[in-house]
Amino acid sequence: MKDVIINVLPIVITAIGTFIVGILKKKYSEYINTDTKKEIAMLTVRYVEQVFTALHGKDKLEKAKSTFVDMLNEKGIKVSEAEINMLLEAAVNQMNERKGVDK
Repeated sequence: MKDVIINVLPIVITAIGTFIVGILKKKYSEYINTDTKKEIAMLTVRYVEQVFTALHGKDKLEKAKSTFVDMLNEKGIKVSEAEINMLLEAAVNQMNERKGVDK
């Protein structure tokens, strides 16, 4: 019985370790992707504000959305429509606060 336990124990420890490392890796990737999304959203808003001065309202928002998605796709990061709207609106709000603009 002792021999069975001694032989099985390393396998069990390895399996548990692999499982824990997988969870940690997934959480780390989610954290990094979220930070990357926030940074790219802010860069996108600044870029669209500076380059596309002739656009306003929905046209400017659509340009920001397409630019944001293109940049994330280049990095292999997936984003939902809800995240796109939320991150871009938050970036616009943050930029306006820095400028001292009220909505």
